[in-house]
Amino acid sequence: MSTNYPIIKRRIRGIELVRSARGFSKAELKEAGFSSISFARKKGILVDELRKTTVPENVEKLKSIANEFSNTRNKSNLTKEKDQKISTVVNNKPNEATIKEND
Repeated sequence: MSTNYPIIKRRIRGIELVRSARGFSKAELKEAGFSSISFARKKGILVDELRKTTVPENVEKLKSIANEFSNTRNKSNLTKEKDQKISTVVNNKPNEATIKEND
């Protein structure tokens, strides 16, 4: 099984069986900190609306995925800020933000 696929655990006659699931449950998404199901689906995360169980391993996987999204978002914001600073230095033109800060 791939690391991004959810799992389901079930117990039959004292034996715990693990199999792959169709998607993460709503409760797992909520516990991992995702705001909505549509946001998770847009990011490519599989969602199974019929499941009602929460598996701790699935929540940990979702938290790591959420951290990856936040890290990439922060990196892109930092590079945009650096590009703006470099462009103002090269062009010798003050940015609108620097004009507002000076006022």
